Amino acid sequence: MILENKRRVIRYRFKEFIGAVIAVSIFAFLLSSDYFSEGILGLSDVFWSIVTIMVYMVLIAYHFYLDLNYIYFSDSEKRVVFRYYSIRPFNDSKNAIEMDFNQFGGYSIDKRGLRTYITLYRNMGGNKAKYPEVSITSLSKEQQDILKKSLDKIS
Repeated sequence: MILENKRRVIRYRFKEFIGAVIAVSIFAFLLSSDYFSEGILGLSDVFWSIVTIMVYMVLIAYHFYLDLNYIYFSDSEKRVVFRYYSIRPFNDSKNAIEMDFNQFGGYSIDKRGLRTYITLYRNMGGNKAKYPEVSITSLSKEQQDILKKSLDKIS
């Protein structure tokens, strides 16, 4: 079975781009137009421009907090393949966890606020090695359930 959230990541990136275009357009329009030079609702055009940019920055900070990842998961051919990379700005690291079914040592899921993390374990000569936790917040609830069922079947 293959599970990936490519469409959701593309939709997120598109919304982020459209939000930036709208925020910059409103900012530029407010500052360059003489129509609003007297102010809006008794407040200056500079104030509203700053509010526009601040609202956009808060939305970016919220998405940064969510720690969204592109995720590709496959459990075919007697191997577990879990690839992921962060879609945060300025983060280009691509990561992969691959192991045979007989090396799979289980998993744990940790929910912290609005974020959900998964930690995979690998059997290493009687001990369990722990991989770094990965945010699966970008997966829908149905995809998270499919991932859990697939990992439970392997364990």
